Amino acid sequence: MRDEAGTTTKGRPIQHVPAITDAERIAALPLFNGHPYVVTKLVPALYHLILVPAHAGEEWLLRLAIEQVRANALCPTACRRKQGTITVTPSHTSMSAYAAA
Repeated sequence: MRDEAGTTTKGRPIQHVPAITDAERIAALPLFNGHPYVVTKLVPALYHLILVPAHAGEEWLLRLAIEQVRANALCPTACRRKQGTITVTPSHTSMSAYAAA
């Protein structure tokens, strides 16, 4: 609550914060340069896309894809620009399975 003097009931002044528009919030987002990401085909015309931070390593990206398989038994593909892609299947759901392949 505030009183007529512009202070709260605890005596602190009210700080007026300018409103931020949706366009300003969107403009402040970092740009996505296309890689890396994990894509999972849900049905023939619907895909689930996870955008991954550029600094994420290949092991982290692969672990994310493996967790997607464990969570929903679908086959995600982990995509990196230079390293290519890895498709994870329910029969390959561990890091050791990929180290041996």
